[in-house]
Amino acid sequence: KGIDPVLFDVPEDHDPADRMAAYNLIHSPGIPVGLVYEDTSRPSLTQRLNDVRAKVSPKSAEELLAVYEF
Repeated sequence: KGIDPVLFDVPEDHDPADRMAAYNLIHSPGIPVGLVYEDTSRPSLTQRLNDVRAKVSPKSAEELLAVYEF
């Protein structure tokens, strides 16, 4: 008796680069815990944020507030 578990670990033989396998895993009963899908052909969010930070020059509080001066 009891409540059936809802969470399950992603199987060790699961290939996170296989989009169809990830789809099937997501649509199976329960909630998979682990890396389900990884698209290595595109930059990660961390890489994209680092690129944006490299392009932007930080401003001081005084420079930001100067925009609102009359």
